Amino acid sequence: MYATMTAPMPPAPGNPDEARRVEHERHRYAMMEGRWQPILESYMETQLGSVRRAAMGLVDISYCALRTTSYELATLYDAEPDVRHNQLASPNIDRLVGSAGSIARSGLWSQMSRFQAYTLALREMWMRADVEDGRLVYRPVAPHMTMAEADPARPNVPTLFGELRLRQIEGGLMWTFEVWDIRNPAEPTYRVLEALDGWKAGRDLTRLVHGATYDGVNYPASWRRANGTPIIPAILYHASTYGDRLFDPFANIELYTGSLQLGLFYSYLAHCIRDASYPQRYAIGVRVAGMDSSDLGSRAARSEVTSDPTTILMLDPISETSQAMMGQYTAGSDVEKLESVIAAVAHRLATDAGLSPSELQRTSGSARSGYAISLSQEGKRQAQRRYIMQFRASDEALVSLSAVLFNRWTEANSEPSNYPEGGYSVIYREIPLSPQEMEARRKHVLEMLAAGLMSEVDALRFFGSLSEQDAIAQLAAIRAMKEQAPPMTKTEGVTPTPPTEPAADVSHAEAMADAVDELVASEEAVTGLLESATGDHAEVLREVLASIREARAYLTGSPVEAVVELAGEDEDQVETAAVPAEGESIAATAAAAGQPASAVALNGAQVQAAQGIIVAVSRGELPRETGVQMLIQFFSIPAAQADELMGPVGRSFTPPAVE
Repeated sequence: MYATMTAPMPPAPGNPDEARRVEHERHRYAMMEGRWQPILESYMETQLGSVRRAAMGLVDISYCALRTTSYELATLYDAEPDVRHNQLASPNIDRLVGSAGSIARSGLWSQMSRFQAYTLALREMWMRADVEDGRLVYRPVAPHMTMAEADPARPNVPTLFGELRLRQIEGGLMWTFEVWDIRNPAEPTYRVLEALDGWKAGRDLTRLVHGATYDGVNYPASWRRANGTPIIPAILYHASTYGDRLFDPFANIELYTGSLQLGLFYSYLAHCIRDASYPQRYAIGVRVAGMDSSDLGSRAARSEVTSDPTTILMLDPISETSQAMMGQYTAGSDVEKLESVIAAVAHRLATDAGLSPSELQRTSGSARSGYAISLSQEGKRQAQRRYIMQFRASDEALVSLSAVLFNRWTEANSEPSNYPEGGYSVIYREIPLSPQEMEARRKHVLEMLAAGLMSEVDALRFFGSLSEQDAIAQLAAIRAMKEQAPPMTKTEGVTPTPPTEPAADVSHAEAMADAVDELVASEEAVTGLLESATGDHAEVLREVLASIREARAYLTGSPVEAVVELAGEDEDQVETAAVPAEGESIAATAAAAGQPASAVALNGAQVQAAQGIIVAVSRGELPRETGVQMLIQFFSIPAAQADELMGPVGRSFTPPAVE
């Protein structure tokens, strides 16, 4: 609409103090926007007068100290900050504040670097927030386009906010005020009012613009918290926070005035380079031919002739009796000294604005050039730390406001998001350290920790803009990750083998069942050998079989049949007892024969040891001959029976591979 219609000038406030505030902020805003040429021209005419101002030609706006210094100090958002919440259990919080969340996708952080520069230059800036078609939208608002009031008990918290906006109403352009008034939380209002001269309220255009009114209970739910408290959908940012005022427009006015003064100086420098950097010729008794009148009808009217080192001036004698004289003066201006003086003024202005003299660097070819002033890395970090306290509270309030607006929008669209509406913290990323700076800082921190002069929390905060609570939480998270991570053995040149998973817990009943199954298998194997055994070999196998059955009976509590050898007084005479009857154990049979069970059979440990020898031979861990000799020597088994007991093991028998 600006391309097809002539936009009217916005109305000016009627209050003198408010008018001065708005006018001054408008000038600063024009400097940041590059539209300050009329302001500089007016300033120069006031300083030089109309004739000298007209003689200097175009003004030089190539350097604006206010803009350059503000952008140099605006380093807080050089990297996207991290947003966290104190409720770690919130499962969907990343959808709002994560690196791919709604706030990040809205482009908020990408515009905050410029927003900070404007805030530093104008001392205040508003950030409007809204939700359109399910997307968060942020719009900076300059303070000279707003009016606001605060609660007397909280002078820096706005309770009334009005934004001056140009609207197309009834076929024409009209300046209006959008006003949010929550001074009485029980009766909040939102209105669109016609803005008249003196910032007087004209017609109420709310129904005409929105089709409804929003007073009291009709105050939109989109601008209320979950508990119904009304809010203003805008956050006020301050370059420096004072608890006794909303606006502080004249703070740092020295930089504003110095910018105008430097604009005049550089315009004068350009004038001297153009018109007074070459020797000036003069003539006596002659008249310069070709003089023309300029700027007739104004206070700058004069007669002039264009001169240049490459032109020839035509001189006419005044009279035939007078003698004409001509000569030459040196250059009217030493532009090199003039430029060095202006550069010194620019340097002093930059240091007064907050840039450290030791951290200023000249990036142009000349060390005396005042055009390209930039901060070193450490100076930028100092600027970051200086403004963290000013911007963090506003950033956290903006994130909370975004959560409120998004929750109300999703509720209206039957998709509640339920984001927490408070408790957010914003952590700014420090400008990266150089390898030398990182090494020096790491060494310092380790030495302080070793000496007991620094806590782990302070050490962590030394490497970033963390609050004490955030540092404590991060240390707790680091410790939790270390406890959960499996131990890794570091061996140079060898890739560590990941630890095996522990075996599953086995119950007592399962272990007993497995033992019984093993005994049954052993019993079947010995029974198979006993069918083909004879003589002493058969007697040994009977003893082994009896011991296995006794062990199984002990585990299961059931009676077994056993074969027992009863030794008499004469070792040469061996009697073979009958197999016990059903329900009678081998121990009972031995007792009936007057012998203890241990005297007539191998015990369980001996049986297990003999079986282990046979298994070792089958696996190739022992030669067959060695295994046979071990059976003979350890268990007093005759050689023939020991060989038969070993069977095909070690010859043709090979155990199946264990998977």
